[in-house]
Amino acid sequence: MTRIEGNESEAPEVPAWDRRLDRRAALVLLLLVLGVYLFTGQTTVSQNNDSRAAALAAWSLGTHGTVALPDGWDPESVSWHAEGADGRLYVNRFPGVILWGAPFYAVSGLITGDRGTPVHPHLIDYRPAAVAAATATALGVLVSFWLFRRLTDRRTAVGAALVLAFATSVWSISGTALWTHGVTHLMLALGMVGVARERQAGAGLAYAFAVFTRPQTAIVPAVVGVWEGAHRRRLRPVVVLGVTSVLGLIGMVAYSRTIFGTWMPISGYGSYGVTNIVETGPFEQGRRLVLAFVDPRRGLLLYAPFLLLLVPGLRAAWRSAPPWVRSSAVAGVAYFLVQLRVNDFDGGTYFIAYRLPIEMLVLTAPLLVLSYDRFVRRNMARITGFVVLVAVAAFWQVVGVVHYSSEDILWEFYVEEVHDVCADPEIDCDPADVMRPSRGRHPTDVKATADAPAARDATL
Repeated sequence: MTRIEGNESEAPEVPAWDRRLDRRAALVLLLLVLGVYLFTGQTTVSQNNDSRAAALAAWSLGTHGTVALPDGWDPESVSWHAEGADGRLYVNRFPGVILWGAPFYAVSGLITGDRGTPVHPHLIDYRPAAVAAATATALGVLVSFWLFRRLTDRRTAVGAALVLAFATSVWSISGTALWTHGVTHLMLALGMVGVARERQAGAGLAYAFAVFTRPQTAIVPAVVGVWEGAHRRRLRPVVVLGVTSVLGLIGMVAYSRTIFGTWMPISGYGSYGVTNIVETGPFEQGRRLVLAFVDPRRGLLLYAPFLLLLVPGLRAAWRSAPPWVRSSAVAGVAYFLVQLRVNDFDGGTYFIAYRLPIEMLVLTAPLLVLSYDRFVRRNMARITGFVVLVAVAAFWQVVGVVHYSSEDILWEFYVEEVHDVCADPEIDCDPADVMRPSRGRHPTDVKATADAPAARDATL
């Protein structure tokens, strides 16, 4: 096993043939993960409100050049609808995930020639959003693989990437629908690459887009920058990471001000997220933290039990970890603590396992890989136990994916509304195709584009 410690400049030279094998392994990994994510993606309206709302805004931006939704749509039919400063209809999603999804809708429109406006938000094509989510998350797994490869041998790095891809909620949440988590995974991983290679400006720009997608991640470049500056006893890492990553916060403020008329970087959300950070007391914070790990519905250790076998090796892993691994792990924990002040531990409903710890898992994953090297792989019994626990975690992810593709989940609320929409002779769609992933036609293949008013232009 060839483990690379410290900075890249201190790492031993990797033979050219070894780099070629790494690239081949990376390509196979990417194609496998992307293929599975595309196959299991949520391609119709039957998905969580969060991802559905992001898809609506991405569709509007990609096909009409505006984040404002069509004037003819009923706000009550739009997930997480919000009124803009101009009185138009928007969703309250953060702009980074919308911006990521928009090109996929633009390309889809060019290929299909469909840039019309359906009379109802349930009838847009949700397939480009699923492709966007799968692509971001698969690329995030790929970048994570390269991070792992800096620390351990190829086989272990590939195995760790597969565990991250299929035995955590990176699959059932990030990889199947347009949540913010897939994009933040990719950007945080790219940020870690920049820090590991001592390219703070590139790292800061990656972190900036993470902040533009999920503002809570602003704590990550703050922690990493201070850590790197203290470790190197230089002010430059702090300044460069700070100046470049703050662009994401500036972008959030600009978007929030332009679209929703507020100077707070909260997009269309209410100010409760900001006030929660200040008002959440230590007892409530402690309750959320404990339940985030052991709650029967959302507990991280229940749905990713293999993490328990990695705990004993953390001390040895920490001692041998390069600075970028340590700073990223500390930043991941700090992020999760901030997240639990913004939201309760459960992160909502109508999905399997957990979602709020995903960013923490991404940031601590390199340290966990070292823990596996230092503790688990040294004993066959531990390896066997680890494989069993990974299989349990993967089972729960399969349950989550199958659950989404076989049941209506919460969409009973929309059944009557969807039947009314499909009963319109100008639309003539099958409610079953709208309400659940179709085994035959997709709703956008059978609907007619109605003469609903087109969305008006706006500035992102």
